[in-house]
Amino acid sequence: MNTTTLQQALAELKQQRSTLERAIIGIEEALSTLNSETSVPQTVSTRSTTKRGRKYKNASSYIDDAIKVYENVGKPLHIKMLIDQMSNLRGKVMSRASVESSVIRHIAKANEPKLARFGASTYGLSAWKNPPKLAQMA
Repeated sequence: MNTTTLQQALAELKQQRSTLERAIIGIEEALSTLNSETSVPQTVSTRSTTKRGRKYKNASSYIDDAIKVYENVGKPLHIKMLIDQMSNLRGKVMSRASVESSVIRHIAKANEPKLARFGASTYGLSAWKNPPKLAQMA
């Protein structure tokens, strides 16, 4: 059986998928921009002096947003689902690499991490992984 034709068709479909994904992201960004322009703009003029280096006082970190998502969902999520939820929360497309590296760094370096790894690319609140024991609650 000659698979050359199938391989060519697969390569063409992958190229089309890549093009479509870029177009979808562009349209979502345009919609997000248009939606934010039609709403009342919120500007913050004072700079933040926090250790995290956020530009504005009302800006939230990826970790803060992830915690909000996990509290709303109530269970661990795969990173792709987390990013979808965070994108909805922020109103813009989020980068998997940026979010996942922030989560991994938080788990590795925080004195008391608020997030924990539950499986391959699956994260959740650390309280779910290590629930308090009855003796600690009393």
